[in-house]
Amino acid sequence: MKLAENHCPDFQSRYPSGRKIVKQVAAFLAIACAIGLASARTYAQDEINVSSCPGQPKIPVTLQIDCSHVSAAADKQLCRPFIQNQACKVFPAYRKITGIKLEQTCPAIKFTIYDDANWPHPKGEGGLALHCAVDYLTEYSIKFRSNSKLGPYDVHELLHEYQIALGPLPSAHVLFGPSMAEAMREVDDVEGYQQRVKSMQDEAQRLKEKLDGEKANRPRMTACLPRPR
Repeated sequence: MKLAENHCPDFQSRYPSGRKIVKQVAAFLAIACAIGLASARTYAQDEINVSSCPGQPKIPVTLQIDCSHVSAAADKQLCRPFIQNQACKVFPAYRKITGIKLEQTCPAIKFTIYDDANWPHPKGEGGLALHCAVDYLTEYSIKFRSNSKLGPYDVHELLHEYQIALGPLPSAHVLFGPSMAEAMREVDDVEGYQQRVKSMQDEAQRLKEKLDGEKANRPRMTACLPRPR
């Protein structure tokens, strides 16, 4: 170093000392570490896994939620109660109703929540059941029934996951009305259950009136008697 100083009198002014470099590197690493820890905490808040429920044995399917696509902090707070209700209330309700062991096809089910602005699917779909995964809009998931006694939950898309395990069906919503009503009853949503039953009764009445109207407007057919010979 002395030789370098003799040849370059301004060496120290042109190059920072080793101690200064170490301090700069340490400061940079501290900032990077802080950013990394903040990102990790944010990721941990956005990604939640539920594999057990209070007072229940370990559930056979892990339910996960990804709220990294949700922008509002108030909405993100609804992610944990939503996935806990799906795992600890809705999942066992459909397991009891259908008898289907979903773990044979899905060891885990991931719910990904989106704001309307970043929804990756065609408009008009509030939720989309994939194989062992569900994509949801906030309005139909974490914000759905958020003011109810139970908190946010949904019985529609998880029923699709149970039906996917059966293979191809003649309709995408076979027996959805009564199945969802029964699930609401199982999770103790009495008001939702009653509303669902009334909706089914109203639909049955509309269908009856439509069939009666079509029957009344149908032209009468007269029997054709054989002509005398």
